[in-house]
Amino acid sequence: MRGMARLRYDRCMVSLLDRADRSGLVANVGVALTIVVILNALIFGLGWQATSVHAPSFVPPPVVIGCVWIVLFAFMAFARWELNRAAALRIDKAALALLFFGCATYPLYTAGLKSELVGEAGNVALLVLAGQLALRYARRVPRAAAWLVPLILWLSFASVAGGFTLVKSVG
Repeated sequence: MRGMARLRYDRCMVSLLDRADRSGLVANVGVALTIVVILNALIFGLGWQATSVHAPSFVPPPVVIGCVWIVLFAFMAFARWELNRAAALRIDKAALALLFFGCATYPLYTAGLKSELVGEAGNVALLVLAGQLALRYARRVPRAAAWLVPLILWLSFASVAGGFTLVKSVG
């Protein structure tokens, strides 16, 4: 009986995330914010927020970076909701979920934000994916593409900062 209840809950949550109305928006933003707040709590709780000694002076403090990510995750949720409103293809939603997953797992695959090389590779890969999705969505769902622009700008900034950090750490 428990398995059936869980299956019904999973279907209910997925269908709620796929709705194009206000409840779908609230669900998408709520899930995104829950995930990023938990991630920020882990990052700060485990002490992963320390800035590299090689980081350029223009990199903001870790608290600011955490706050920026809260906003960016909400924007990705808005983009997903716009895809719902436009009855976009499942592949479009899946690609956005991949971007979301890549951003959410960034602290893990950079070994707690300690690997500058992997971090830079992650920044560039996420930037390329976000750019490709924005271009794809711009043709079909321009509002979804617009919600990804701040993420593209942030990832561009992070890639430049990561490049400086990488050069300083090697040299």
